[in-house]
Amino acid sequence: MSRNERINIQALIRKARSNDHHEAYVNLERNQNCRIGVVARTAPLESQLFIEILVYLPSFGKVDLQDLKRKVVLLEELQKRKYFLTYQEGNLVVCEAKVSANNVKEEYEAIKKLTRKVFST
Repeated sequence: MSRNERINIQALIRKARSNDHHEAYVNLERNQNCRIGVVARTAPLESQLFIEILVYLPSFGKVDLQDLKRKVVLLEELQKRKYFLTYQEGNLVVCEAKVSANNVKEEYEAIKKLTRKVFST
């Protein structure tokens, strides 16, 4: 997993601390179905890391039911993994799970494998 190995978690946390919104994001993967990244959020006493998956929903035009079914399968699997799912304006479902700095690579690999399995069928 070459992209994640280059992520400097401490630099991401420093960037979040210096940001007005106390948040910083690194994109790990993006395709037509979703985007996967790592988010650092900071507060005065602690920093938190999250894996974030944005699942794109159709906004107009013909509806591809097979595509929607695959996205529902992905959302169900993420919910089973204790991801918090919220709908966001712009036809997105935001899925987040808190992770430790030591677990970022492992969780990203698991989610990457899951998305490839779901969307390859």
